[in-house]
Amino acid sequence: MEHGVSEHSMYAIATIGIGCRHESNDYPASKYLAEITLILQKKLGQINQAATMHTLYHGLLPWTEPIHTCGDGLHTGYLSGIRNGESEYAVWCLLNHALMVPWTMGAPIEQMLAECPKIMVQSKQLGHTVAVVTNQCFWQMLLNLRYPKCSDPTKLQGEIFNPETLKGNDNFFVSQIHLAECRLMLVYDRPALAKVAIACRDLFFKLNPISFQVMGETFDRGVALFATARHTKNRLKRRKYIRNAKKIHSTIKSWEKAGNPNVFTYRILLDAEQAALYGKRKKAEDSYKNAIIVLVARAGHLHHAALFNELYAEYLYQGCNDEEEA
Repeated sequence: MEHGVSEHSMYAIATIGIGCRHESNDYPASKYLAEITLILQKKLGQINQAATMHTLYHGLLPWTEPIHTCGDGLHTGYLSGIRNGESEYAVWCLLNHALMVPWTMGAPIEQMLAECPKIMVQSKQLGHTVAVVTNQCFWQMLLNLRYPKCSDPTKLQGEIFNPETLKGNDNFFVSQIHLAECRLMLVYDRPALAKVAIACRDLFFKLNPISFQVMGETFDRGVALFATARHTKNRLKRRKYIRNAKKIHSTIKSWEKAGNPNVFTYRILLDAEQAALYGKRKKAEDSYKNAIIVLVARAGHLHHAALFNELYAEYLYQGCNDEEEA
């Protein structure tokens, strides 16, 4: 503010915007700072554009704008970074554009699998080890989902990624392994994910606080906790699952109330899970149907549509003994 606009101003302002959202939950201020960042970037052209686009479309705008609007900005950042020598931020823009955003939007696994080898080649050529490992984690996760006949599909280990080859205990690598294995456990072993959710709590958020993937990871843990609570007869364990599930439900509600447009579906589904837990059949069914028909199926979020249908069918069959409806 004292010295005028410089080539670093856009990145700095975007970072302040992330701080407003992360520290004070001030979404309007974050959106305003994002708008200023984009105006300045347009005036200054491609100077530091990859860094700015990654900061905006990975850590700020996915919390304040619909996630599908973030892809173009990340692609712009990637192209600009390649042209202007910002190779590290270019690779991160590419990872988010080709894998992280499509995953959040429920893109087909085959589509994302096709991108992984291409990203691997570029990451290795540019010498960015962290991006290479991130891509390997995501790639191995997709393979475990696509071909689940491995010894333990919940473990992130196979032909593409082996955690034993990592040197040290880098927090970022820990967060990526945790994220991928949570997604795998949601599909293959929800009780195991519920135990991890209690043991680790918001580990991913603490290790990677600005990432928009925090939203999905938090939701996954909430689903596992509610689902496991419904099937747990031991009162003490059941209460522990319910207590932690309600905390996550409240967190997602607070994000929605603050202005996050990307957690509405998550909140509706957790509404359904909580209603199902307490035997409120009409509210549960209305919430399940709302999430499946209106919010997910029409938007093309394939894996969420599948998950929500599965949870609804499981509730009808096991919770209501309604085999015909299930």
